[in-house]
Amino acid sequence: MVCYGQAFYGQACHGQTLQIGDPSAARQRKLFQRQFLIFVMITKSALTGCAAFLLTACVTGPNNGPSFTYSEIEVINNSDETIQGMTITVTGRVTDCGDIVALGICSERFGRRNYTQAPFVVEWTFGNKPRQTDEIDIAVPAYNAPGNPLYVEFEISPEGALSASLVQKIPP
Repeated sequence: MVCYGQAFYGQACHGQTLQIGDPSAARQRKLFQRQFLIFVMITKSALTGCAAFLLTACVTGPNNGPSFTYSEIEVINNSDETIQGMTITVTGRVTDCGDIVALGICSERFGRRNYTQAPFVVEWTFGNKPRQTDEIDIAVPAYNAPGNPLYVEFEISPEGALSASLVQKIPP
């Protein structure tokens, strides 16, 4: 029994018996080959399109992707000591928190600024020792609601170490 194409397309082969030399078997085989070739071409073009889409998504950098804004810089002192001379600099703009009491917060709000992933430089004194970070690049959170601005959050640990993140407060 020769069934070309029917089983491939989920159709039952209804018991046709075709001899190898039979002209209708050759027609069935050619029809199946054409159908299979069309299927392969469509699948290939669909996969190529998907691959091109995925590559475009991978190649898109911060300048070509969606833009993010931030509207606040917040420093949280989780230590038992007063932080002295806390300043944060990004793209020439300086946020000066001065002294932050133990377990205190410094927050500066401003109008929305585009986040260009420019590095932040932070300087502070902890335990009478001046500290300064190298340039900190902060990654944009993987999940955030479009349109809502982010805020930059710096945390000082009880040991005086600094961590930084971008956070989004979603209004109720």
